[in-house]
Amino acid sequence: MPGSRICRIRVTRHALPSEEERDKHKKHQVRAGYKSTGYSWPICSVPNPSTHPASYSRTRHSPKRLSKDHTLKSDPPKTTVDLLLTGFPGRTPRGWLGWSTVTLICQAGRALLFDTGGPGDRPALLASLQTKGLTPGNIDTIVLSHFHFDHAANVELFPTAEILVHERTAVYAQEQTGKDLALVEWLTTTILAQPRVRLLHGEPEVWPGIQMIQTPGHTSGCVSLRLEQEQEVWVFAADAVKHREELSAGVAQAGFDLKASRNSIARIRRIADRVIPGHDVPLRVTPHGIEPEGQAHLEITTTLTTSIAKMATLDL
Repeated sequence: MPGSRICRIRVTRHALPSEEERDKHKKHQVRAGYKSTGYSWPICSVPNPSTHPASYSRTRHSPKRLSKDHTLKSDPPKTTVDLLLTGFPGRTPRGWLGWSTVTLICQAGRALLFDTGGPGDRPALLASLQTKGLTPGNIDTIVLSHFHFDHAANVELFPTAEILVHERTAVYAQEQTGKDLALVEWLTTTILAQPRVRLLHGEPEVWPGIQMIQTPGHTSGCVSLRLEQEQEVWVFAADAVKHREELSAGVAQAGFDLKASRNSIARIRRIADRVIPGHDVPLRVTPHGIEPEGQAHLEITTTLTTSIAKMATLDL
C-alpha cells in the first residue's frame, strides 16, 4: 500500500544443545572448580549416633535446590560416600551370582542408600551398616536403580526410609514382570504399594549435588547417580555398567536394549572420572583406559563341618 512500511524481522533459530554437549559443559564446570562439593573417598566418616545423637535426627525437610543461575544458595553440605557391599561380576551353572554394589551416601546428618542388594546379602549388609554406627532406622532415603532381585530385595529392611523410584523404572517393572526373569512380581508389587515411594521424572537432583540420571539399556528404566567431588565427577552406574569390561569395550554383555546400553555406557564414560559399577570395584576413567581401584574378591565356603569342607577364593 502507498505510504506503508514493511518491517522485516529476521528470526535466528538456535539449536538446543545435545545431551553430549550438556554433559561436556557440566564436566568442564566441575573440573574448573564450579559448584564443587567435598567428598571423602574411600573412607566414609559417618557420625556414631551414640556419640553424636543429633546427627541422625529424623528431619524431613526438603534439601536446598539450585537457583535459576545454577549456583547453590548456600555452601553445599559435606558429603561422604562408602561402599557397604562391593559387587562381583560372576555367574554359576545355575545363573548369575547376583552380588551387587550397595552404596551409602551421608550428607548433613542424613543417610541414603543407592540400591539394597539381594536376599542373601542381608547379614553382610546389616553388619556393614553397624560398622558405620548405623541401624536400618537411620536410613532416610533409598534410591533404586532398577527392580531386579539383586538390587531391590532388601527395601523392607528399612521401614522408615523414603523410596525414590524413577517413573520409567516403575513402568518397566510393571510391564516386564513375567518376561524379565530377574524381576520378581511380589517384590515389584510390594515396593510400589508402599506409601513412602516417590516417583521422579526427568533427571532430578535427589539431594544437593546428587543427580539422578537416566541410563537405560539393561532395563528401559535404569538410572544412575551423578555426584560432584572437588574437581571430579563420580557416576554410580548400577547395572548401566556392570563391570570393567563393559566400560572398557563400551558394550553391555546382556540387557533389554543393547543399543540403548551402548549409548548409556558412552555417556557415563564421557561424563565420569570415577565409575562405581553394579558388579565390580570402583573404576577410574583415564586417558589411557579404565583402571580398577582395588580387587574384586569372591570367597565361597561350604557349610560342611567335616574334613571335606572347602573354601574357594578368586580375586580380579
